[in-house]
Amino acid sequence: MGKKKKSVLEYKEIIDHLADLDLDPDRIDRIYEYLESQGIDVLGNIEAEEEIEKDLDLTLPEGINIDDPVRMYLKEIGKVDLLTSDQEVALAQAMVAGQAAKEQLDEMKAEGVERKLVGFKMLDRGIPRHGYTLADTEGNGIGCVTSGTMSPCMKVGFGMGYVKAAYAKPGTVIAVSIRDRLLKAEVVKLPFV
Repeated sequence: MGKKKKSVLEYKEIIDHLADLDLDPDRIDRIYEYLESQGIDVLGNIEAEEEIEKDLDLTLPEGINIDDPVRMYLKEIGKVDLLTSDQEVALAQAMVAGQAAKEQLDEMKAEGVERKLVGFKMLDRGIPRHGYTLADTEGNGIGCVTSGTMSPCMKVGFGMGYVKAAYAKPGTVIAVSIRDRLLKAEVVKLPFV
């Protein structure tokens, strides 16, 4: 392995002789320790050799396909920037907030909704506007108008609003309180057209 009458070996010489053997890193370290204990110096820069291996361009030339999906994945994942610690904290907080919101929605779904968004068409002449009160035919408040307008083509008022779930079925007659008057409207299926 070494040159005669010398107590020096080059790193490359050692690697060339050990290349044929299947050695794990611990055994290679023990070999270096043994050489050092015998007073044999190893010339060459091990770190430089490792940096050369790191700097190798392992990308394939254009036009060559890789049929190994794992290799393709590993090649692509190396291009992705890692998150900073602040970004990781923000992501974790967003995930916790999302989970809490999901739990609240699940609770609401299990309990049943109190109000539903409905569309309605005016039966009496009038234009429903945001904030007007929706009532049953007896004048008891059941909800509120979220938006409304007059249809220029049909010459009738249309609107949307939240009502108690019992009044959300299409065909149900409700009332809109416009200027202290209850004007009849009918719940219709959305979308209007």
